[in-house]
Amino acid sequence: GSPFAWGWRIFPMALAVSALGTLLTAEECFRVPVVSDHMPQTFRVKGAQNVEVMSWNVMSRGRAGNTGRAGTALEGKVLTNNGLDCDETPADYEQRLKERMLPVLAGWMGSSNDCMRVACMQEFPVQPLLQQELLSELRS
Repeated sequence: GSPFAWGWRIFPMALAVSALGTLLTAEECFRVPVVSDHMPQTFRVKGAQNVEVMSWNVMSRGRAGNTGRAGTALEGKVLTNNGLDCDETPADYEQRLKERMLPVLAGWMGSSNDCMRVACMQEFPVQPLLQQELLSELRS
């Protein structure tokens, strides 16, 4: 098939995509201490070169327990931005990413030599310094 560009490498169109499963059990992911409100999913793309893809919504900083403001459609309702009613300080958030998310990602990235691995992280931190720190720790 026609090639598509992926970064600086060119790959032929994929022949098949198959789900490989999750990297964590529901208990590992959702119990306290929480890792995320979504489970990391893995897939294998078979073509001229095998590629494994992990897709994971790592959950932005947990914000729960606030009440909707007066005069809005959410007035008086208890609000949360995650499925676990997790409320985190910025320090708690950073600790969760470093101590519970990063080891899962690093373990998966380093566990195969027979294929290229690509991690697609949703809700990964937007703070540039935290991004740099996490990526630096991942590379080490």
